[in-house]
Amino acid sequence: MPGGERAHADRTREHSVGIDPVNRQSHSLFRSVPMAMAALAALAACGAPDSEPPPTSTSSKPASAVHYSCDANAATGLAFTSDRRPGQPFSVLVPELPGWQRTDGPGTDTSGLAIQRRDQLPGDFRSPTATITVNRLEPTDTVAAAVDMMRRTAQTTPGWHTRDDHPITVCGQNGGQVTGTFTLAQAEWWEDHRLVVCACDGAIRPVLLVARAKQADLDRLGADLTTILDGVQIVP
Repeated sequence: MPGGERAHADRTREHSVGIDPVNRQSHSLFRSVPMAMAALAALAACGAPDSEPPPTSTSSKPASAVHYSCDANAATGLAFTSDRRPGQPFSVLVPELPGWQRTDGPGTDTSGLAIQRRDQLPGDFRSPTATITVNRLEPTDTVAAAVDMMRRTAQTTPGWHTRDDHPITVCGQNGGQVTGTFTLAQAEWWEDHRLVVCACDGAIRPVLLVARAKQADLDRLGADLTTILDGVQIVP
């Protein structure tokens, strides 16, 4: 396929799944993000909407073009939950869909959660896989600072190419979204970072979701990724 037609086909596929395409190995990111204080996006009614203006965008895409349900149980009646803990006065929930499992283990002492869907297909050694990590980050002075940290963390991925970078609003709270692609082990990956804050207990508390999958698997897994990312909920 000529280069121009291939690029058009990639863009068409990315649009059809509702998210831009990429991924990285999940546990290393799950552990490093809180330390780096970085990015994807979460939230529901958790205090008054932040009065800060939306962070600066590098994209012409309208902010909050995505509809966020703000109800993690709406999809199936079930949700994965990262419970409140000392210094983090809120819980984070994302929809629990068929085929998805927690990978951070019961009782894991973390500030978020990690989930994965791994399909075992007859005759297909690739085992299409998608992962999502959720992290409650340390309080920050401004939403813009948290979004900038998210952006810089995404850009530390070797071979990272930003596809889109724009502000979002999730359930009344400002945040940001960065998507991009990179090559790992001769495969093209897609990654989506979404960050929103919880205005809880008088502080700006960022919540970061990062979704990832191989671009070749987005037709199969993209709908689930969209449902989970768009269904994130914060419960104070």
